[in-house]
Amino acid sequence: MFQETQSTAHDTDRARSRGSVPGMWWLALATVLCAIGCWFWLIPAVSSPTGNVATAPGDPVLAQVTDGDLTNAVATMNGTPDFFTRFKPGNRTCAEPLAWVMVSRRSGEMAGSIRIRSGTYISPLIEPSDVPVRVALPYPAPYETGRGTLSVLGSGARPIIALMPAWKPYVSGMASVPVMWDVGKKCARANG
Repeated sequence: MFQETQSTAHDTDRARSRGSVPGMWWLALATVLCAIGCWFWLIPAVSSPTGNVATAPGDPVLAQVTDGDLTNAVATMNGTPDFFTRFKPGNRTCAEPLAWVMVSRRSGEMAGSIRIRSGTYISPLIEPSDVPVRVALPYPAPYETGRGTLSVLGSGARPIIALMPAWKPYVSGMASVPVMWDVGKKCARANG
């Protein structure tokens, strides 16, 4: 029995002298497997898509302003002349795309005023009525990502924001919704 105890103590000392503790390799293996699992689970959700964004049924989608509607779209926005040059194609520059939303109020609701926040942009004051009004917005995140968040700022308002499908928030301070858009060809150069 004394000899068996000595061999066990000898094996333990030998394992410690090699720098490892028995059972630690299981912990290392489990850590590596967890890291690999997290890589395949988390990284696709963080990475930016390069093509069209696949949306699930019911996900709100922003519509893009067409080139023919650009003048009308810019007229619904606030900003400096430098801000607006981002959305108008120049001789050697690409125009940033804009998105449209339709804003109205729910039938029978009192009038109220709201602002829409898209990224760092905040719209002019909007007073939703029974007649829908189109409002242009910069995309709330870099266009190539295909997703971002819109927010409505107001107090006690119940607007209808016509995304696809419509969003009907009750706004007491701020209400937000994640949105998506189809990432298409971003730029058509003015001079070929």
